[in-house]
Amino acid sequence: MKKILGLITLLVLASCSKDADYLLVSGKIINSDGNKITITGDSFEKELTLKPDGTFSDTLDLNYSGAYAIKTNSESNELYLMPGKHLEINADYSDLTKSIAFTGDLSAENNYIKAKTEIKKSLISSNSEFYALSEEAFKEKVEELVGKQKALVEKTKFDVPSYKEEELKNIDYAKALAFVNYPSYHAHYAEAPDYKPSATFPKFDDKLNLDNEKDFYFSNAYKQLVSSKFYEEVEKNTKSEEDKLSDIALPFLKKIKSQNIKNALATDLAYDISPANEKSQQLFDELNKISTNELFKTKLAEKFEKVKKLAKGQPSPSFNYENYKGGTTSLESLKGKYVYVDVWATWCGPCKQEIPSLKATELAYRGKNIEFVSLSIDQQKDHETWKKMVADLQLEGIQLMADKDWKSQFAVDYAVDGIPRFILIDPNGNIVSADAPRPSDPKLKELFTSCLVLE
Repeated sequence: MKKILGLITLLVLASCSKDADYLLVSGKIINSDGNKITITGDSFEKELTLKPDGTFSDTLDLNYSGAYAIKTNSESNELYLMPGKHLEINADYSDLTKSIAFTGDLSAENNYIKAKTEIKKSLISSNSEFYALSEEAFKEKVEELVGKQKALVEKTKFDVPSYKEEELKNIDYAKALAFVNYPSYHAHYAEAPDYKPSATFPKFDDKLNLDNEKDFYFSNAYKQLVSSKFYEEVEKNTKSEEDKLSDIALPFLKKIKSQNIKNALATDLAYDISPANEKSQQLFDELNKISTNELFKTKLAEKFEKVKKLAKGQPSPSFNYENYKGGTTSLESLKGKYVYVDVWATWCGPCKQEIPSLKATELAYRGKNIEFVSLSIDQQKDHETWKKMVADLQLEGIQLMADKDWKSQFAVDYAVDGIPRFILIDPNGNIVSADAPRPSDPKLKELFTSCLVLE
């Protein structure tokens, strides 16, 4: 009997141990309109299905305690999650950020995150305004933000004993990140390209350990610091514009001790797997060796298969989208001409910077055997914004709007993970370049010249 009781006890303990790896998340999201919500984290992604009344309940198999996010189609909010807990989330899908509220385990931590975010919004209306401030004004604003957020930490009673200490470090990391970002951001937003930090401007502490896995899981600011300093080191070792980012970065990536930090940075490097990179196969193989993140490796394989199908001469994925002038326009309807596609969005600064060069290119090739198609991947809620910008900026060529923003089939088939993206298709509907030069790049004229029909 004692042996049986002992065995039962072991089974119960084993069961408790297994359950402790899971977080139970439940709640209600109103006005969801049949949409889903997604919980994401490092090496983690789980889509939650909402019932018709908006309620949901699911278990999340978490491999760490720390920073995660809850996402709708248009918003993302930070969460703090921990295995073995039960968190209840209630929100309005149409305004997740303002409406989200938490009860149950970890409610103190997550309601704190919401309050902390509100403090930041009350002090900083936009990044453009924040980083355009003078050095002194910027330092004062950062110190004010840090002071108010740390005061909030001190008066909050957290459920998790270690949270307070970790969060105070997180606030300091966010402060350090702001100072790291300031020089380049200020030059951009203040329209001061020659700006250099003064001798008294805070400098980054080079003694900071950037290989701390615990802080990496807890702090998004720490993650960004790690990434920023990693690419700063890569840039220092880049000798020419012809050097591929991945060629320089891979040796540095291999030196990192934390496997999970390696995994995260490997995810960033996957961006370099593209139709324009003749070393995509080599990079794919290297990232597969380095990463232990199975979710990432699955997505990497999917992307690589798409990239292989985008080689010169392959049939182009098609499109048939709403035309600004009415009706729809398909790629098939443009057969017989070259088609230069600009994948863009109204919110994309670099996209809008290309507009003057694009207009000049359209003018230079007017009457030639080529059509210029601008394909917006704005969200449907920004449909009127798109129409207004087309009118206000007097955009020419064929102006189309995709149906599902980033998830539109044409964008998915072309593995579009950054914009602006330019594509050249020949008169037979085959790919000339799945990642063509931008209008501002002199290499575009060389590409067009190589297509003798355009002359």
